[in-house]
Amino acid sequence: MWSFMWNLNLALFILAFSLGCTGGGVGGSGKGGKVPGNDAGTNFPDSQDPANSGEYKLDFSSIAGDDGQPCKGTLHCTYNMNFLGQRDLEVVVTRFGQPVADMTVTWTVTKNVVDSLELSTAQSFTGDNGVTSVTAQQITQQSGSYEIKGELNSLSVVQPIYFTLNVDTKSGVPLTIHYNYKGQRSFQGVTTYLYLQTEEEPHSCADVDPLKILGAMTKAGPKPISQSTQFSKIPGLTDEGVLRLTVVGVGSDVNKPPVVYGCDDQNAKVTLQSSTTISIELQDIPPKWKGLYDVTTELDLVSALPDNVEAVTKTILGFFQDPAGQLLVLACELGGQQPVLKDMCTLAFANPSDPCLEDKCFSGIGLAVKGIIDGVLSDLLKDNLGGDIFFTGQDIADILTKLELKATFEFINEPMPDGSFTEFDTHEDWHTVVYRWTLGSGCDPTDEECGKYSFSFYAWNEGATVESNFAGHVDYSTGKYMLTIDPHSLDIKYGKLMLYIIEKEILPRIAGDGSDGLPKVDSFEKFIKSLMGGKECLFDNSCCEEFAKNVSGSATGAFTAGLAKTACELLSEIGSQALEGFLSDLDTDTGDAFTIGTLLPCQCFDHNANMAIDAWGSKPEPCHWNATIKVPGYETPVANKFWAIELE
Repeated sequence: MWSFMWNLNLALFILAFSLGCTGGGVGGSGKGGKVPGNDAGTNFPDSQDPANSGEYKLDFSSIAGDDGQPCKGTLHCTYNMNFLGQRDLEVVVTRFGQPVADMTVTWTVTKNVVDSLELSTAQSFTGDNGVTSVTAQQITQQSGSYEIKGELNSLSVVQPIYFTLNVDTKSGVPLTIHYNYKGQRSFQGVTTYLYLQTEEEPHSCADVDPLKILGAMTKAGPKPISQSTQFSKIPGLTDEGVLRLTVVGVGSDVNKPPVVYGCDDQNAKVTLQSSTTISIELQDIPPKWKGLYDVTTELDLVSALPDNVEAVTKTILGFFQDPAGQLLVLACELGGQQPVLKDMCTLAFANPSDPCLEDKCFSGIGLAVKGIIDGVLSDLLKDNLGGDIFFTGQDIADILTKLELKATFEFINEPMPDGSFTEFDTHEDWHTVVYRWTLGSGCDPTDEECGKYSFSFYAWNEGATVESNFAGHVDYSTGKYMLTIDPHSLDIKYGKLMLYIIEKEILPRIAGDGSDGLPKVDSFEKFIKSLMGGKECLFDNSCCEEFAKNVSGSATGAFTAGLAKTACELLSEIGSQALEGFLSDLDTDTGDAFTIGTLLPCQCFDHNANMAIDAWGSKPEPCHWNATIKVPGYETPVANKFWAIELE
């Protein structure tokens, strides 16, 4: 048994040695060592033989060589190389047409002019894309041709392929550029531009705009990044001359804006007596941010407020959920200031110390008085909203919880190379409020644009918009365009805004906007008076007399006409002042009542692929502010979402 195994191993060793001797050359050393070869070259067929290649295939990555002849699908590819230059030789391994990783390719110089060519490695390994390469470097200046063979180390049935590198003194290449790219963007080729450096026009890389390549003396390409770009003729280069050049490369798809670029303004010194090779690292082109953006922010002004402020808001909303009942509750809340209002509260509620809006909370007198006011309200709603519309306080709440603020944000300057920008690079102008009121609109309430109304900041903010500036940074490390805006202050007065919306926008839509020839109801005082006596009484200010007359004609017992008139007058004046004060007292005068900054980086987009940002988030997938409102004694977050589109 031992003899059999020894003889088997010896036979395998002899077979391996015999196969190695027929490979046409000797395996080379690692990087930095010379890989020798013969000068005769190799005779090879014109194309690969599928019958002899099995299921694997070793092929060139390049479609064609520098001589214009096909490479892919053949066994031979020709490249040109300048004196003392280098060239990357790239191949791909497939199986049934699919790339194969972790395959070993052996590289051999089969024709080496006086050992003047060096390979970076004798073996290389394919990546996930099936691609691997070796770098050929001329180490002594020689003219002629070199031949390099690549073969699959473990599959002798797969035919090897051959590269020819031509170096010719009569067709020397003054300048060769190699490009490298480590990013994630895809592009078909790189176009190279040359600029002549002079004292008047140094053409510094710092001044290059890769999206506006102008005034180049010559260009070449586009060429795949795996191929070097060579300039055999350069305008103005004479036999004895020396030119200093700035080299700019931009990568893109056909008829598309550039997506990557690289520049070198230090190393391209060229003559006809020597060859210069430079390597340029390509980097992603940042998109353009400079311009105007229409920013829409949807705010919930109610739900996130602290308890004491939310109670005020509920009092206001109660006037629209049950106006008559809330008016009587207000009499109780103000009863400590006015004995007449205290008497009104005592007569109206079963438990005056704990008034509420449920029917069981009211006394018989209270229900009678409430019925009088409800009758007037019914006429108001019928006149202004239509008799078939059921109106509740939720309609008002929807306005305040889904309020839109419109602003114009501007990037005055592009972000710095590190992605940062300062307050001096930006500006923002908050200018419009948009709310939705579908009652009586006649449009389809399921349509998001149905019943949308807007008003300017000028109308409620003392004739001015709210302006500010913002700092932050942009980031592309994830392959996405991410925007971060730092926290900054806005002088938006929350209480004043709510007061204007209710008095100047909502009340006229409910109680009358004056279009019927009757007085416009655009204040709490007018609304309370119209609840007591109808809009007509606003002409001669007789609303409380009308209320007293209605009360005297009803079975209200101790709730006399005199009490009714005095209570009406007090509620109209003091009550309206109290309601307005509830809201105006929410504001501060520090100039920083409202603070915003992005909660998380906001993803932005270049939807039309012109390398310019045209959207921040979207309405279906919005971004969010880290927004807070300051009210006396509190600073509270506000629920929100925002999105933006570029302004043309």
